[in-house]
Amino acid sequence: MQNNQYSKALKAELLKIKSTVAIRLALIYPLIPVLIYGIVMFYFQEKVMNNQGNTWQFFNTIVWNFWSSFAFLPLIGLQTILINNLENSNNGWRNLFSLPFPRKYIYISKLSIVILLTVLSLAALSFYVLLYGLICSFMVPQFGFQNYQIPLEFLYKPAFVAIGSLGIISVHYFLSVFVKNIYTCFGVAIFFTIISLFLIQKENIAIYSPWSWGALSSHIELKSKVSFQSGMTASLLSIGLSIFVIVLGLIKEKSWNKGGQ
Repeated sequence: MQNNQYSKALKAELLKIKSTVAIRLALIYPLIPVLIYGIVMFYFQEKVMNNQGNTWQFFNTIVWNFWSSFAFLPLIGLQTILINNLENSNNGWRNLFSLPFPRKYIYISKLSIVILLTVLSLAALSFYVLLYGLICSFMVPQFGFQNYQIPLEFLYKPAFVAIGSLGIISVHYFLSVFVKNIYTCFGVAIFFTIISLFLIQKENIAIYSPWSWGALSSHIELKSKVSFQSGMTASLLSIGLSIFVIVLGLIKEKSWNKGGQ
């Protein structure tokens, strides 16, 4: 019965986001870093050709570093705002709470949508990187993509970034539910994005910032014990923070405006 109520609430939210730009944003936005670094590679062809390592790994690493430490964080803040913007305006929460679902399922279903959108954006980024490499294999063979196998990190890097980002997804979702002002919510995302850019330069300090955990998780290399431990620590901390914030949100939701907004 409980699973049925959750699935109904989730379906209702899926229908609702079709009227927003959230899905299109998750699919198109990841194309930006691939295009940026794709163009950069053309301008620095000689450096790329002199690269002694795997060209796939070289390009994949620089794109994911940029994405996880900078471009990804504002997207999370924006997606959480889009998911709850309808409810935060025109007394939307009153209408939502009138539906035949317990509030906890409404809260969790909307959070699930944000996580699904996050996974979708990460999958899109991997696809665009793969597509760029395949196109260059035929059209720009001097880059050397065709000389190497596609690395295993294409599979595990998006997964670790997703896990490492669960904490801040839950935090920004919490803010978007209980703070009506969208500028405040997005401002928090931008502020901590800037902070994260400085912290990520020193991993021993960055580990203390939840906004850096996604970037640290993207640094995981299965063959490197140090990077693996750092990334795993960030991922585990992210899971712990996510559980804490979700529980806090559910507790606050029970006592939050019993009569609706």
